[in-house]
Amino acid sequence: GLSRFDRFTMAAPAVRRGPGLWDEIYVHAKTAIIDEVWATVGSTNTMSRSFRGDTELNATVWDDGFARGLRTRLFSEQLGRDCSAMDAAGAFAFYHRTARDNAGRRNRDEALEGLAVAIDPASWAD
Repeated sequence: GLSRFDRFTMAAPAVRRGPGLWDEIYVHAKTAIIDEVWATVGSTNTMSRSFRGDTELNATVWDDGFARGLRTRLFSEQLGRDCSAMDAAGAFAFYHRTARDNAGRRNRDEALEGLAVAIDPASWAD
């Protein structure tokens, strides 16, 4: 599966509510940021039903300031650290490392750094 790729990360936000008590935070929005110049945020899935039959909506923006700002705000929130000084490659590497480290922290029932926790794509899709 996808988890065999070293730089692939599938993550979800989670919070620790107490010893052994964890909640996943459900986020319906789909977000994509390409090369920090193009961004889309909304509810549309990448399948024909979302584009033709369902009532779905995305906002798409071609603006490097907006796209970079969106990435830095999302990463800072999800990683619990200011990411505005990081370039995109450094920020993605930090996200990958933090989400994977957080998966171990969650398994050991320890406090997380931020919210992002790596999840196994194979078990998530079952």
